[in-house]
Amino acid sequence: MSIPFDWDCNTGYIINAMDLKIRRLFFYSLILVFILLGAYLLINAQGWVLDLKNLRIVKTGALFLKYSPADATIEINGKASDASPGLFSTGVFISKLAPGEYDVKLSRANYLPWEKNLDVKESIVTAASQVKLWPDKFASIPVTTSSVKNFWLTGQGMLLQTDSGKINWSNTSLRGQEVILSDPSSGLVITSDGKSYFLTDLANAKNPINLTDLIGSAAPLRFFIHPFSGGKILIVTKNALYSFDSSRTVMDKLASIASTTDATLSNNEVFFENKGGGLEAFNLFLRTESAYGENLPQNASMSTTPSGSMLFFLGDNGDLTVYDRSLNKASVLEKNVADFFVSPDEKRVTLALKDNTLSVAALDDYYGDTQVKKGEKWKISPVDGPVSDFAWLSDYPNYGLILVNGNLLLTELDSRTPQNTYPVANNVKKFFVQGNNLYILKSNGTLSEVVLK
Repeated sequence: MSIPFDWDCNTGYIINAMDLKIRRLFFYSLILVFILLGAYLLINAQGWVLDLKNLRIVKTGALFLKYSPADATIEINGKASDASPGLFSTGVFISKLAPGEYDVKLSRANYLPWEKNLDVKESIVTAASQVKLWPDKFASIPVTTSSVKNFWLTGQGMLLQTDSGKINWSNTSLRGQEVILSDPSSGLVITSDGKSYFLTDLANAKNPINLTDLIGSAAPLRFFIHPFSGGKILIVTKNALYSFDSSRTVMDKLASIASTTDATLSNNEVFFENKGGGLEAFNLFLRTESAYGENLPQNASMSTTPSGSMLFFLGDNGDLTVYDRSLNKASVLEKNVADFFVSPDEKRVTLALKDNTLSVAALDDYYGDTQVKKGEKWKISPVDGPVSDFAWLSDYPNYGLILVNGNLLLTELDSRTPQNTYPVANNVKKFFVQGNNLYILKSNGTLSEVVLK
């Protein structure tokens, strides 16, 4: 039996023909691998990857994350990522991700973690650009050492009501036991003793004005701080609108409005509803009157957005009707509503329903991290009781504060899951947010301040 062989001219050795075939096969295999790998690297550089699950080449997507604090660590599907904001960057861009759902987690020492399931799609950048990591402990600063029954913020400081019912500002006790009107932008306060209304300018707190004596038999329906002057108030009665200048003690009749049942104030207009369900408006800047749609819900509490573009009517039956002035059209937004809270940008509204659920509805199309169409609704993390109060955070538009069963919660308002919700305080009776300052009154009478940063 003979064995085939060849002569290797380079080495001078006789080589087996079988070994030569193996070497050639190995060499051509390397060339093939090189070509395939090069081709893959080339298409990968173009934004394509191999989807091993479905055995196909797909176009990649990306994630954009913007968060604070900026030194938080990122985990994607449980694995740490070395991505971080650059020196001049406002966020993190993670590219060349195969389409699919990614579990993204942000964490930092002494802060509560944030987690979200983000869906990456072909050729699309999926964003989470309004992420805030909150401290695991909110520092609380006592506001007063004495027990407090209630409090209100004004442009001249805080009003405190003691357990005896007295309303105090600084070292002065105001007349009455109930605050009817106060505003952080004004030093004017209206109080009542159940029979009369008193206007107090906190710059001269010892000399209140008896508004009941000025108005006479025309019982007031509503009081407002004048939007153009913190030293004036607006008074709405059944048949008229008045402006009162506290510095000059002058009452000015602005308009005669017949059969008014309720009123509300925007940035520059007062709106009135009459017994027939008609809507009228008085422009405080132009001093003009106008009339709008008829047959609006009657016996319903009325409110408006700051711009005055939309008006809301909440009936006793829980129907929340929205009137769009530009379309001159009213429609029921939701039924079974206990209360509602419009966002500062007027694009969304939080709905507290009578079945103890909380949801958000889009009042208009808007583009944030996701595209939301007018009328879309989504539920917020489950609550375990009736919502007593809610507040949007103007500096953090994707977060809000919920008071439910005495528990104050800070919750994310994103429609994507999971919705991150964090406890702030318990046994809470009342809270108020002004900028980054959160004031909390507990059931035991302690009043404290928390800085939301």
